[in-house]
Amino acid sequence: MCKDNFFNKIKKGRFLKYLLLFLCLIILYTVLLSAASAYPAFIEKYVKYHIEDSAEQLSEIENDWVLFFTQNISSRTDNYADSLMLHITYCTDILPPVKAAFAGAIYGDTYADSQLAQLVSTTEGTPSDELVYYSRYWHGYRIWLKPLLIFFDYLQIRLFNMYIFYILFMLCCIYLYKKVSLKLSLAFAISIVMLNIVLVPMNLMFSCVFIISFIGCILAIKTHESIPKSIGLLFFALGSATMFFDFYSYPFLTLGFPLVCLLSIKLKDESSLKNMFKFSLICILTWVLGYLLTWLANFGLSTLVLGGTDATTTWNILKYRLQKGNASLGIFNAIWQFIVQGYKAIQISLSELLIEPHGSVLTAIASISVILFVFFREKSIRYKKILGFLPIFIVPMLWYAIASKPAIQHVYFQYRGMGLWVMIILTLLFFAVDYRKIYTVIKKLFQKNQP
Repeated sequence: MCKDNFFNKIKKGRFLKYLLLFLCLIILYTVLLSAASAYPAFIEKYVKYHIEDSAEQLSEIENDWVLFFTQNISSRTDNYADSLMLHITYCTDILPPVKAAFAGAIYGDTYADSQLAQLVSTTEGTPSDELVYYSRYWHGYRIWLKPLLIFFDYLQIRLFNMYIFYILFMLCCIYLYKKVSLKLSLAFAISIVMLNIVLVPMNLMFSCVFIISFIGCILAIKTHESIPKSIGLLFFALGSATMFFDFYSYPFLTLGFPLVCLLSIKLKDESSLKNMFKFSLICILTWVLGYLLTWLANFGLSTLVLGGTDATTTWNILKYRLQKGNASLGIFNAIWQFIVQGYKAIQISLSELLIEPHGSVLTAIASISVILFVFFREKSIRYKKILGFLPIFIVPMLWYAIASKPAIQHVYFQYRGMGLWVMIILTLLFFAVDYRKIYTVIKKLFQKNQP
């Protein structure tokens, strides 16, 4: 009885920690978004000036979608989404602060053929008569985008974004090298580079998840070293922050990249396969919980603030995106469509990921690693522990199966989610080879050939 009470107290204490973290995050998000919608008029005029300037620049030199480097759609930027982000930011002062925080209001249509054209119309003083809400996302990017627009236009913010992106990427690679190994750092770096890294910081929408992932990798290792019992809270916060900032791009990377880093540590230490499975499931479930609860919080708060009509629209869009086939044909048809559409989404995403020269580079790296493994196998690793990576390997499969419609429709950026598979595969291949043996053999050959 005493033992049961002890464990019940522990579980209750953990629940309260997650509840407190969740409430603090939602309050913080609401306060920050409301503050971003309540700038004084003398500051708001600078924001509007720079958005007007940005709209003019984009309409003159680019359009909603621009191809760079190749004619493949994976080389496409998404000014459509960024124009929508600028439009929402431009309109934050037309509603009371709290209402503006949840509305995501713009003039026109959230599904217009050209969001850039709508932005230009609004900034030129000829907006659509209809004010519509885009409330199904938090639009958390406003808390950093709007302050930057006080001083810079969109093209200048792109450059600023590049500095942040590449500095964090470099710091993350260095940190992984120092705290874990060069093998993990290389696997991570190659995986990111294969995702058309040059284009990522050119779009505000593309870069949010990567920036959270870079910070998440560093925080995950620090937390694992100092307060390992709090790792679930960290992944809960990462899932929540992803829902808050991301505009639905490839969100599970903020789960996958940090978790692969931690599993790489456990691959080398005394952790059992059972422990790795349990650890992976805890991280995955807490991330999903943070992600979903933060979406539900936005749904509930926006319904409360904006009314039920907008909630109905959000719910109908969600059902449309998740629907698989004809529901009237029965459960087996729905399951079959779930599998078929998921497979199609993964196949299309992989075809975009493995365009040349990426496909050849990855094949060459994998082939060389397998050959080296045959002759220079790392004997300190218990290879059954590789199965500990299985839960996180399955995550992209489930994601693309559940959200196959948007994944196929937006494959030009959603394919980057497959970068998680690349990191897992490269990490396992690199860790399976004993490079010290290779160094020893090469050293002996040089010594032997010396006169």
